[in-house]
Amino acid sequence: MLGAATQASAAQISLKAGLAPGYLGAGSYHSSFDASLALPKAFTIQGLSISFLFSDDQDSYVDFYGPSKTVAAGPTWDTSTLEYFNKTKMTRTGTRVFEGESVTLSFGSLVLDGTTEDQGGAIATTSTKGASLGTKLMKNGGEACTVAGKSGCKSYSVYSVKDNETTWTQVNFSGDFGVGESLMSQQDLLDALLSTRMLNFQLDVLGDLNLVGASLNIDYTEQVKSLPTAAVPEPGSVSLFGAALLGMAGMRRRRKA
Repeated sequence: MLGAATQASAAQISLKAGLAPGYLGAGSYHSSFDASLALPKAFTIQGLSISFLFSDDQDSYVDFYGPSKTVAAGPTWDTSTLEYFNKTKMTRTGTRVFEGESVTLSFGSLVLDGTTEDQGGAIATTSTKGASLGTKLMKNGGEACTVAGKSGCKSYSVYSVKDNETTWTQVNFSGDFGVGESLMSQQDLLDALLSTRMLNFQLDVLGDLNLVGASLNIDYTEQVKSLPTAAVPEPGSVSLFGAALLGMAGMRRRRKA
């Protein structure tokens, strides 16, 4: 009998985490990657890495304002709508701080971190038109008049308008961020995957965010043992064995005669 031979077959798989993509509030989450149905009976690991992708849910912020100053901005009017505006302007500085999110990802002794970054951005000035204060007779050029309908004299609705002009400093923690790492230097994780075909992890979330996806990428080589092959006799041996069988048959015939 000849000994069994071992053959190698390389392959790559990408596994999804047990923790499903979606919204994650602040707290700790325990999950795993299960490779029990994906890996062969015997294998060696050639490459092992994890990849997590998160996105900010952009749901909350806090505004901080400095001292404000209000001044008269002068009247304006709209001849198409017959509206007259007494404007004031309020100026101030402000800081808008969005909630910052971060994660800590633990695989055994390996600890990885990720966080949203400040994206900056502008915030538009707002104007608020108050309730009507009555009417005002005037011509299109702004000249006061006394009789509506005479010499271009028209009745305008009067409003007070407040323009809020805020010079913003925006701290906008938002956007996507990823956490990824090769695990080939983590012998405890390699041993765990070889023995249990699973990798457990803990995800700690500060703030709240969305898990877009999480994957465990494995490059491995399957070890396949071929079936043992029986020894094949030499052609001469086959001839001698056949002759011996014929001789035995002849002896039996002579005895019966």
